[in-house]
Amino acid sequence: MYEESTREYNSRRIIKIDAVYMHSHPLGEKLDNIKRNSKVGFEVERHICFLPSYYFHSSDASQADTLYISVVIKGNAQIVDNNEEKTDAAFKRANGKVSKGRKI
Repeated sequence: MYEESTREYNSRRIIKIDAVYMHSHPLGEKLDNIKRNSKVGFEVERHICFLPSYYFHSSDASQADTLYISVVIKGNAQIVDNNEEKTDAAFKRANGKVSKGRKI
């Protein structure tokens, strides 16, 4: 079920995994939005450090910046009604059989 493929893109590794499972309440705005338009985006970021303005300009404070890394996923959402698939996804995650990611 978790078929993986990779390719090089601008010297960074791109990983394609067929599913990201998200938990949801049975009712609500998120599900209403998915039913109306299945296109979704998912973004995760990690703050690395604050870069004070003097790195870029000696007197302009607006030049301050933040160094961070991020992952952006775009795709189409599908509401999972199959109880076996729901259980399988939750069980694999709970037991660490699906990668938890790399600590940075």
